[in-house]
Amino acid sequence: MKVVALAKYASFQCMAGNCPSTCCAGWSILVDRKDYMRFQELEPEWLREDILSNIKHKDSKYYFQNTKDGKCAMLDQDGLCRIQRNTSEEMLCNTCRKYPRLIRSMGEILYLSMAASCPVVAEYLVMQPIEWNVIDDCGTMKNVTVGDLAMTKNAWSLFQEHWAMALEFCKVHSSVSILYQCFEKMAAGILEILSQNPEGCISAESFLAFEKDTSGNVAAFLNNERVLWENIVDHYMNYRVFSRKIEYPEEKDLDCIRQAQGELFLLRTLAFSRFCENNTLLASDWQDLLQRVYRFSAHGEKVSALFQKMVREFFTQDVFWSFLLI
Repeated sequence: MKVVALAKYASFQCMAGNCPSTCCAGWSILVDRKDYMRFQELEPEWLREDILSNIKHKDSKYYFQNTKDGKCAMLDQDGLCRIQRNTSEEMLCNTCRKYPRLIRSMGEILYLSMAASCPVVAEYLVMQPIEWNVIDDCGTMKNVTVGDLAMTKNAWSLFQEHWAMALEFCKVHSSVSILYQCFEKMAAGILEILSQNPEGCISAESFLAFEKDTSGNVAAFLNNERVLWENIVDHYMNYRVFSRKIEYPEEKDLDCIRQAQGELFLLRTLAFSRFCENNTLLASDWQDLLQRVYRFSAHGEKVSALFQKMVREFFTQDVFWSFLLI
């Protein structure tokens, strides 16, 4: 079977107790029936009772319950899972065992990517050019781009077409005033989602900069962050078009690039708000915010659906998403 994989996939190592984040917050962790039955036979008894008491049954599926701050109920205060602490990684449910790996087999090809909510992956996306490896049946490996792959070629071409149109638009229209209005619109939309579905990964406090007129900071924000931002846009679009295609193979190309660009503009909105607070941004700030955006837009089914709806309705012209990212 041929394999197409994110280059980081083979070298990934979990940071475990040194992780600055946690993969156990901001989403409902699915426990498949096989794992649930296995937990019912687990020893010691106290751990079995602990696990089963923290699993809820909803819509014919099993999930680990979350605490009030959005974290999995099996997570201890030091950030480590009680199941893994007292048994082994092999005893975790399938969702936790494979995280942050994204795996999809389609036809004769196995596609491998990773979730950007993991800090190791977020650092890679911010700091390094994205590479994809194709390994054939003989074990020969070569580097490819998303534009080379049949699965993503059309979506990538559509993105490039929109990007070229946006660059032409930029020649006669300033983005500064338009950006600020759209920052406010994005912030209002996310706050509306949060008002009904609080998430631990993004809080209302993340948008405090918009409680007053901070439009005068846009030019400085663009100038200070331009080089790193251009790299992030290139890296994330390369990564996200591929990853969404393996998660949602039936999704239309336009919906795929719209969603990826919407996530990037949420990232830019959050970054602007943090910039207004600190007058500067570090690479670590971008990495932290990127994790939060991915977790918010991809992990929770209900919140993810609401965000996708918001992105679809944000503009009538999809090419405008590209304009906001330049």
